[in-house]
Formats: sequence, structure tokens, C-alpha cells
Amino acid sequence: MQWGQIKTLFILCFLVLDIFLIQQFINNRDTEYPFIQESTREEFLRANIEGLDELKEESTKEPNLYAARKVFTTEEIDAINNFDNQQAEVIDSNLILSKFDEPVPIDFEGNYLETLQGKILYLDSFVFWSKNEASNTVVFFQKNNSLPIYFNQSALLVIVLDEEGRMVQYSQTMLEKREEKGETYDLIKAFDAVSNLYYNTSELSSGDEITQNKLGYHNLIPLPNGVQVLAPTWRITVNNQRNYFVNAIEMHSYYRDEKTFLSETINGLVTTIQVINEATTEDNELLTEMEVNYKEILESTSWSGEK
Repeated sequence: MQWGQIKTLFILCFLVLDIFLIQQFINNRDTEYPFIQESTREEFLRANIEGLDELKEESTKEPNLYAARKVFTTEEIDAINNFDNQQAEVIDSNLILSKFDEPVPIDFEGNYLETLQGKILYLDSFVFWSKNEASNTVVFFQKNNSLPIYFNQSALLVIVLDEEGRMVQYSQTMLEKREEKGETYDLIKAFDAVSNLYYNTSELSSGDEITQNKLGYHNLIPLPNGVQVLAPTWRITVNNQRNYFVNAIEMHSYYRDEKTFLSETINGLVTTIQVINEATTEDNELLTEMEVNYKEILESTSWSGEK
């Protein structure tokens, strides 16, 4: 073997050895100084993201929630039909579609709950989410105890307003527990949820501000029997614009866009009404009027995402 070949072989061997030693050094450093690293990560996060001092610090435990679409009883349907100034249809015993005979003035900046009392079934089971100016709708999420069930078409109240801000019609669905409390889990703190978004995704940038944080429930995966598994989830709002949802047990994260959710929901309602009308010899006048209103929303609203 010529000396040049031997020299090249030695260089390659030492290069491989150097790479191995560097890798060992990095692994040992990570093992020996985890607390220093974590402290540095926290300090770096606080230096780059605003609003962290407002995050909830307490530890908590919650179970997963097992629930399915509520089937309204005959008594509940009778109660809906007895509400003043509205006509309602209950589709498949689990979807309420109701239209007011005369539009109802309401001030969502004031005591709107007083106006809604006696007009919405189980109103106390819902929490206000937002008034969507683009579609002129008001969104309420069902809650489990005090925790909202985020962006779930089976746990939703959507009120449609006219151009004067008066209530015209609404759709309502609810979830019902299928299992009592099971195993409870130690949940990550809100700070950990933000840290996960910053370090493990590309969703947060330096200078962003955390403007809201709230624990609730979010759907994991529907089961074949219609039961949903909802996990405790942190809602993290960034710059009062973007909503991220971080699984408080496994730390999976999701971005949810309100406009997209509303568009899908309203399109689903239109499809449901069309299927019902196609299956009957005469169109249901109430449902047809509601369909027209929903279509106007779909056609007049810019449904581009909010991200």
C-alpha cells in the first residue's frame, strides 16, 4: 500500500473518531445538565414571548371526557315547541333548528343572558365564545362543569343575526356524558403548553404575546359507536388573533380557525336541510327559510382563514 493511501485511511479513521467523540460529548452534556438547560429555556422563553406572567401556575388533575350526541327527549322537544316567538324542528332528535317569528333585539355587550333566558334550551350549559362579525353570527360552546368544549359541532349553539344585530334563528347541539369520571391525569401547566408551541412547533415567534389561556376540552378521535373522547386541553390565544389548543396530557397541539369551523358547520346545516326536503314530497317551509338565511351567510362572508 502506498504512503498516500495509508495517510488517507488514517485521516478518515480520525474523522470518524472525532464525530463519535463529539456525539458522546453532546449526549453527556444533555444528561448531566438538564436543569440548567431547562432553566435557560424558560428564561429565553420569557425574554421572547410576552404575557407569560399572566399564565395560571396551579397544577390540576382532570379525566378524559367520554360523551356522545345528546338525544332530546319528548319532554325537552315539547319545551322547545312551547317557547314564545319561535318555531323549531328537532332533526333526528339531536339537532335543534329554530327560527324566531319576529327578530329579537339583543345586546351582546350588555346583559344578553337575560334576553336569551326562556328562548334557548339548557342555556346555562353554554358559554359565550365570540361574536363573528364577518358572518354576523354568535357562537357559544357547551361546557362540562366550567370547562368549555372547544370547536365541536356536537356541542354548539350558533345564533344568526340580521343586519340590525337582532336574533333571527339558531342551531343547537349538545353532548351527553357516556361514562362517569375515569382515571384522572396530572395536566401540564399553561406555561408548559406555551413552551411546547414555541420550541416544538413553528407557531410562535419572538415578540408574540399570550393574550388568553383557558383549560377546556377538545376532541381526540370519534369512536365507531359515536362516542367522542375529549381530552383536557389548553386554549392558548396569541396576539388576540390566533387560537392554539394543546393537549394537557400528551402535549399534541392544534390550530383552530373560527371562520373555517363556522363555514363547515353552516355548510353541514344546509346539507342536512336539503336532505330532509329531498326526502319529503313538500318542502318544510321553516327549514327552507332557514336554509335561505344560511346560504346568504355562506355567499356573503369572506371565509379566508384567520392565521
